[in-house]
Amino acid sequence: MCTRERREGWERWLQQVQNSTDLQQLSRIRKQFHEDLSGEQRAVETLVEVEWINRIYDAMIEQTVKLSYGQLNEQGKGWPPVPFQFVLYGSGGRQELTLWSDQDNGIVYETPPNGQEEEVQAYFLQLGEAVVAGLHEIGFPPCDGKVVSSEPMWCTTYAQWADRMDAWIADPNWEHIRYLLICLDARPLFTYGKVSFQLQLPLDAYRHYDVTVLPHLVANTLKHKMVLNIFGGLIPEPYGEDAGTIDIKYGCYIPIVNAIRLLAVAEGIAESSTRQRFWKLRTSGTYPVVELKKWEEAWIYFLELRNQVHAQYEQGVFAASGKLRVERMTKEMKHTLKSHVRTGNALQKMIRRKIGSGG
Repeated sequence: MCTRERREGWERWLQQVQNSTDLQQLSRIRKQFHEDLSGEQRAVETLVEVEWINRIYDAMIEQTVKLSYGQLNEQGKGWPPVPFQFVLYGSGGRQELTLWSDQDNGIVYETPPNGQEEEVQAYFLQLGEAVVAGLHEIGFPPCDGKVVSSEPMWCTTYAQWADRMDAWIADPNWEHIRYLLICLDARPLFTYGKVSFQLQLPLDAYRHYDVTVLPHLVANTLKHKMVLNIFGGLIPEPYGEDAGTIDIKYGCYIPIVNAIRLLAVAEGIAESSTRQRFWKLRTSGTYPVVELKKWEEAWIYFLELRNQVHAQYEQGVFAASGKLRVERMTKEMKHTLKSHVRTGNALQKMIRRKIGSGG
């Protein structure tokens, strides 16, 4: 549930973001937004909270893109020379950004007129650099894997974007499969001008049980294991400053998100958000409704815990370890977490048995 008062509060934040005129103002709004949410984030249903956080962050990112190409124009570099889309990947693409998420993004633009390819690419790389720097300024650090619009791999024409998919499918090594799975979460956030393309992955080329591609998809999907030992207990981090913590991001949330994405691919489901994938999987009738409900409940609980992990504001950015200290967890929380981790573990075993074997 979301009360009328709380909804009006979300809408005021959204309006403030949309009315912002510079990065300094956006940065102040984001800090205030964090302070406001810190005392109330448990007061609303998890999916309602996630939806509003992402609507507000989408608006922040869109404003940053607009401010960035406006800045380039003021510098004498002109407006974008061809239509383009600003694309979100990762948790942004899935509409699952948390308070502490980094940035994963790209630019996909129309094929330039003959002879203008280098000039147009140079413009969009500059735009990508401005956007990445702007998002960093308001508190979104670039992702460690360099999936950002300032990188040539993630700043391309649509034709190049699509050709790379085919090349990655034709040579399904570990890195290429990783890139494919990243692109499966792609979501166009902002469109400038009228584009002639629609971002769509060639699902039919690799969604079926292809003997070459499928083992790689499964191996990458199951890379991150649930934090469950052979006795059915949780596995805390054993060493260093994170000793005694549970890895919520990579030991709970990412494994189940990856698993649901793979099930969606196997069904030819093109939606990028986990929530939409669950809905489409229910309508497909392939998996028992009772199992889908258990998987979805686990995913929602992991989403809830992601905003409770150890986090900090440092050097102008918001960052989180993705880990939750065991001593901060109540007995009830531990019991619930263990139950959902077991559900995720069973889901991974099912994928290995039924999809990994091609049966």
